[in-house]
Amino acid sequence: MEVKLEVFTSPTCPHCPVAIKAIKEISEKYKPYFKTKLVETNVRTPKGLKRARKFGITATPTIVIHGKEEKVGIRGVPTERQLILAIYDAMKEEMPLDLKEKFSQEEGILDSIRKFFSRKNRSIT
Repeated sequence: MEVKLEVFTSPTCPHCPVAIKAIKEISEKYKPYFKTKLVETNVRTPKGLKRARKFGITATPTIVIHGKEEKVGIRGVPTERQLILAIYDAMKEEMPLDLKEKFSQEEGILDSIRKFFSRKNRSIT
């Protein structure tokens, strides 16, 4: 499955280029597991601002992951674990065992976050 990673950026954001670079590196590293398409959305354009409002985005960089579901995944520069867990959550696919073992330490934290936001009727991973 191909996952679209939409990164909301601003030309004045000092962290946005770092986030884009991190996403490209992580996507390349995990290419055997899934394909990604990186899309950069500039919130300073009318179209970008409209999309940001659709997802309730108020800060850059913010990553929206489009899989089987659209998830507002990560605000800021993603860690490898954050991005991979968010991608599999949006894909609604079982993570391969080798990755599951690698990232199992984060699962408890992610479950707590999901429960908290499900009570608030929001999405976050």
